[in-house]
Order: sequence, then structure tokens, then C-alpha cells
Amino acid sequence: MNSNDEMTTTQAVRSMLLLMPRLVGRAKRLPVPDAMRGLDLAPRHLALLAHLQYDGPLTVSQLASRLEVTQWLSGSAAAWTEVLAARTPRERSTIVAAMRAYEAALDKHAST
Repeated sequence: MNSNDEMTTTQAVRSMLLLMPRLVGRAKRLPVPDAMRGLDLAPRHLALLAHLQYDGPLTVSQLASRLEVTQWLSGSAAAWTEVLAARTPRERSTIVAAMRAYEAALDKHAST
């Protein structure tokens, strides 16, 4: 499917649910910067650092709330449904195409 095709909300949600785990997996395979290699950081630590980088100082409660993964898939599907249902079929296709392009770019940069 190319970005000019129109998608139903259900098709777009299905695509995003299948695509997101692959994107996360590829992002996790990106090399850790040399300065951080000896720190034995797990992916959850990197997520915490990303929140601090982009959101600034947070309380422990705020971080705990942002890192919550319970019922992740159903919550993710509900969020994608909310976002994608408000878009036109062409916009949904563009969003999915952009995420697929990002996935391909992650593959390209992970191998360099």
C-alpha cells in the first residue's frame, strides 16, 4: 500500500499495531553511545532518560505514570483508534507510510 491509498480506521489501527513493535525493536538495536556503554542501562532506563530529556525535571510519581505499560496493547489500540478515526483515509495512509519510512530508516542506520 502506498501513501496515496486511502485506509479505513480499522486498517490503519491494524497497521500501526503491527508496525509499532517492529519500530521499537529496531530502535532498541541502535547502538548505545560510547559514554553510556559501561552504565549497564536497560531499555526502561533509556525511556526514563528520554522523558527527562524532553520533559525536564519530573517527580518520581510523574515518571512512574509516564512509564506505565500495563494493558499497553489495548491502551495503544484505543489511542491509535482515537487519533486515526479523526483523520481522513488519506491522512491515515500518510501516517502509516511515514512510520514505515521511519522503520526503514532505523534499519539503514542500525547497520552503519
